[in-house]
Amino acid sequence: MITMIAAVSSNGVIGDSKTNKMPWHCSEELKFFKAETMGKTLIMGRTTAESVGKLPGRDAIVLSRNKHYTLDGFETMSMDNFLYEYEKNPEKEYMVCGGREIYELFLNYADYSIVSTLNFPAEGDVYLPCMNRKNGYKFLIVEEIEYNEFTVVKWRPWEYA
Repeated sequence: MITMIAAVSSNGVIGDSKTNKMPWHCSEELKFFKAETMGKTLIMGRTTAESVGKLPGRDAIVLSRNKHYTLDGFETMSMDNFLYEYEKNPEKEYMVCGGREIYELFLNYADYSIVSTLNFPAEGDVYLPCMNRKNGYKFLIVEEIEYNEFTVVKWRPWEYA
């Protein structure tokens, strides 16, 4: 299963290209992210992977067009390599966690989307693409959870409902 998971400010910002970091710190949302991703395989782009680093308790893949790229704790793959591996292991749980270009690559492959929308705006110039569509189908909301500082919406494609 491929799940896209993201945190986004109320004005759609997910990052700042000048600092290559999320422009906020929300402990409650980080705990939610940890609980959702623990024991699964994370997929990140190079910039996100370098910013976040290897997270304990999770396998990690960095997508790169450079087949010689390495990052400690990550397995480097191209998108084609990943899709080949996924076809061999469709029961494995993959969590796509950024950045923007990686989310866009996975829009038509995701089985599920989880978006935490923070209750406040943030400054930045990297925005979240629409993650509730797949191959022209809209997703259905399957769960909505409100926390103090953010709201989580979980979607599944219409054809899985």
